[in-house]
Amino acid sequence: MKKKKNFTLVELSIVIILLGILATIAIPGFLNFAERARADTCFLNLETLLGAIETFALENNVLPATLGKLPNEYIERSWARVQEQNNSWRINFIYFIKNLRKGNLAFAQNIPEYLAEAIALRCPSDDNPATPSYRLAPGVKGITLAQYQSLSASTIIVEEIAARHKNYRIGSVSTYRQGVRKGGKPSWAPGPPPWAGGPPDETPGGGQ
Repeated sequence: MKKKKNFTLVELSIVIILLGILATIAIPGFLNFAERARADTCFLNLETLLGAIETFALENNVLPATLGKLPNEYIERSWARVQEQNNSWRINFIYFIKNLRKGNLAFAQNIPEYLAEAIALRCPSDDNPATPSYRLAPGVKGITLAQYQSLSASTIIVEEIAARHKNYRIGSVSTYRQGVRKGGKPSWAPGPPPWAGGPPDETPGGGQ
C-alpha cells in the first residue's frame, strides 16, 4: 500500500507566505475601489454646489460669502439637474413620490421627505455631523459676477474642508481632499488618487 505524502512544514510556510503576499496586494485595491465610490458621490455634491453658486451669481450679480448664505432653492434646482444628467435613480424616485402625493394616497403622505435627506450634501467619508463637509474656496468668496466670469476654468470654486478620502497603498495610507473647478473638473490635493492618474494637483484655495 502506497504511503500518503503529507505537506512538510517548509511547504506549508511557503503557501502561507504566498497567501499573505497576495492579500497584501489585493486588500489596498479593494479598499480603493470602495473609497472611489464615496469619492464619486462626494464629487456629485461638489458639482451640485457649483451649479447652485453659478445660478445664484447670475441672479444676484455676486457669489455668496459662504455656502451657508446659499438659499436651499438654488441647491435643490442644481441637485435635480446633476441627478438627471447622471441618470440617477434618486430623481426618478422623488418624482414617483410626488406623483403619489398628488393623488392624495394615504400611505404616500406618510413617506418622509426624501428630497431634504438626499440633498443634505454631506461627504460620505465625513464622519463629523457637527461641521459642514464643504466650503467656498477662499479666493472666490463674495466676488462679483464679472470677477467670477474672468476667472480661468481651472480655478477651484468649492472644496472639502478637510482631507477625508483615503489612498491605500501597500504598507501605507494617505488622505486627500476633493474640489471642483469653475470648468466643472475635479481637483485633488495634495495629489490625485490612484484611479485618477495624472500629475499632482495644487492645493485647493481658489488658485489659478
